[in-house]
Amino acid sequence: MVYRHFEKFATKRFKRVMQDRLNQYIIMTLGIFMIIIGYGYIRIGLPKVHQLHVSEFGALEIILAIVTVTIGISLIFIRQRLTMVILNGVIGFVVTLFFIAMKALI
Repeated sequence: MVYRHFEKFATKRFKRVMQDRLNQYIIMTLGIFMIIIGYGYIRIGLPKVHQLHVSEFGALEIILAIVTVTIGISLIFIRQRLTMVILNGVIGFVVTLFFIAMKALI
Protein backbone atom coordinates (compact mmCIF):
# COMPACT_ATOMS: atom_id res chain seq x y z
CA MET A 1 0.00 0.00 0.00
CA VAL A 2 2.77 2.43 0.87
CA TYR A 3 4.57 1.46 -2.32
CA ARG A 4 1.55 2.31 -4.48
CA HIS A 5 1.19 5.74 -2.86
CA PHE A 6 4.87 6.40 -3.34
CA GLU A 7 4.64 5.28 -6.96
CA LYS A 8 1.70 7.64 -7.62
CA PHE A 9 3.54 10.51 -5.97
CA ALA A 10 6.73 9.84 -7.94
CA THR A 11 4.82 9.53 -11.21
CA LYS A 12 3.08 12.87 -10.68
CA ARG A 13 6.35 14.60 -9.82
CA PHE A 14 8.25 13.15 -12.75
CA LYS A 15 5.50 14.02 -15.20
CA ARG A 16 5.55 17.58 -13.93
CA VAL A 17 9.32 17.89 -14.29
CA MET A 18 9.89 15.81 -17.41
CA GLN A 19 8.07 16.96 -20.53
CA ASP A 20 9.22 14.15 -22.88
CA ARG A 21 12.02 16.24 -24.32
CA LEU A 22 15.53 14.85 -24.42
CA ASN A 23 17.01 18.26 -23.62
CA GLN A 24 15.31 18.27 -20.23
CA TYR A 25 16.75 14.88 -19.36
CA ILE A 26 20.23 16.13 -20.22
CA ILE A 27 19.72 19.33 -18.21
CA MET A 28 18.61 17.27 -15.19
CA THR A 29 21.62 14.98 -15.54
CA LEU A 30 23.98 17.94 -15.88
CA GLY A 31 22.37 19.59 -12.84
CA ILE A 32 22.80 16.48 -10.71
CA PHE A 33 26.41 16.19 -11.88
CA MET A 34 27.06 19.83 -10.91
CA ILE A 35 25.54 19.24 -7.47
CA ILE A 36 27.84 16.23 -6.93
CA ILE A 37 30.91 18.19 -8.07
CA GLY A 38 29.91 21.16 -5.89
CA TYR A 39 29.48 18.89 -2.89
CA GLY A 40 32.95 17.46 -3.51
CA TYR A 41 34.46 20.94 -3.64
CA ILE A 42 32.69 21.88 -0.40
CA ARG A 43 33.88 18.71 1.36
CA ILE A 44 37.50 18.96 0.20
CA GLY A 45 37.75 22.72 -0.04
CA LEU A 46 38.46 24.48 -3.31
CA PRO A 47 42.00 25.60 -2.35
CA LYS A 48 43.00 22.00 -1.55
CA VAL A 49 41.85 20.46 -4.84
CA HIS A 50 45.26 21.03 -6.44
CA GLN A 51 46.93 19.10 -3.60
CA LEU A 52 45.11 15.86 -4.37
CA HIS A 53 47.64 13.38 -5.70
CA VAL A 54 45.56 11.52 -8.23
CA SER A 55 47.67 11.63 -11.35
CA GLU A 56 49.63 14.18 -13.30
CA PHE A 57 47.82 15.82 -16.15
CA GLY A 58 49.00 17.80 -19.11
CA ALA A 59 47.73 19.42 -22.27
CA LEU A 60 45.92 16.29 -23.50
CA GLU A 61 43.81 16.03 -20.35
CA ILE A 62 42.95 19.74 -20.48
CA ILE A 63 41.88 19.44 -24.12
CA LEU A 64 39.77 16.38 -23.30
CA ALA A 65 38.12 18.23 -20.41
CA ILE A 66 37.31 21.22 -22.63
CA VAL A 67 35.86 18.94 -25.32
CA THR A 68 33.73 17.10 -22.76
CA VAL A 69 32.33 20.29 -21.23
CA THR A 70 31.71 21.88 -24.64
CA ILE A 71 29.83 18.86 -25.96
CA GLY A 72 27.91 18.49 -22.70
CA ILE A 73 26.69 22.08 -22.85
CA SER A 74 25.94 21.93 -26.58
CA LEU A 75 23.79 18.81 -26.07
CA ILE A 76 21.29 20.97 -24.22
CA PHE A 77 20.61 23.14 -27.27
CA ILE A 78 20.63 20.51 -30.04
CA ARG A 79 17.25 19.50 -31.48
CA GLN A 80 18.18 16.49 -33.67
CA ARG A 81 18.19 13.19 -31.82
CA LEU A 82 20.76 11.55 -34.10
CA THR A 83 23.22 14.36 -33.40
CA MET A 84 22.59 13.94 -29.67
CA VAL A 85 23.26 10.22 -29.85
CA ILE A 86 26.49 10.75 -31.80
CA LEU A 87 27.72 13.44 -29.39
CA ASN A 88 26.89 11.23 -26.41
CA GLY A 89 29.06 8.56 -28.03
CA VAL A 90 31.85 11.11 -28.43
CA ILE A 91 31.61 11.95 -24.73
CA GLY A 92 31.89 8.24 -23.91
CA PHE A 93 34.95 7.97 -26.14
CA VAL A 94 36.54 11.02 -24.47
CA VAL A 95 35.94 9.52 -21.02
CA THR A 96 37.69 6.37 -22.23
CA LEU A 97 40.61 8.49 -23.37
CA PHE A 98 40.68 10.04 -19.90
CA PHE A 99 41.10 6.57 -18.40
CA ILE A 100 43.91 5.79 -20.81
CA ALA A 101 45.61 9.17 -20.37
CA MET A 102 45.45 9.00 -16.57
CA LYS A 103 46.85 5.46 -16.68
CA ALA A 104 43.86 4.06 -14.79
CA LEU A 105 43.88 0.44 -13.77
CA ILE A 106 41.46 -1.51 -15.91
